[in-house]
Amino acid sequence: MKKNKIIKEFIIIFWIFIIGSISGYVFEMLVVFFQKGFFETRKGLIYGPFIPVYGIGAVIYYMILKNMQNKGYLKIFLITMILGGITEYVCSYIQEKVFGTISWDYSYLIFNINGRTSLLHCTYWGIAGVLFMKYIIPFIENLKLKLNKNSLRIFKYYFYKYEKGILKLEYE
Repeated sequence: MKKNKIIKEFIIIFWIFIIGSISGYVFEMLVVFFQKGFFETRKGLIYGPFIPVYGIGAVIYYMILKNMQNKGYLKIFLITMILGGITEYVCSYIQEKVFGTISWDYSYLIFNINGRTSLLHCTYWGIAGVLFMKYIIPFIENLKLKLNKNSLRIFKYYFYKYEKGILKLEYE
């Protein structure tokens, strides 16, 4: 029983990361459209419509906020504001040190921290955290109830085949 719960949680976290990364990509495109009047692709480290900092932020929000359902929105705003800022800062630092690239620089803004994050962007993270708590957490909790035993069996079957090195790309 515990193994099924872990697998279910892994599936949820995986999809939160993917959907968060894609949502971040769409959000960034819309921001540029409203600022400049045209669409511009803003990509991070990976190809495709993914910005991983948003996916990582979404996973962190999920891990923290799923246990904070009775807290007030002000408290959630402040916590996610800080978590988002830390996430953005750490992702920027790791990207620069490991890959030698810089995807964003907020050094032109007042109240920035080494150009990696700023009070303005932390505020955006806080707003996103409140929206995440209000809309996404209930949706995820409802989705968890719908993940049935058959979907877990299918996942475990393919995970087991992959673990044993016998998973092949073929149609079954």
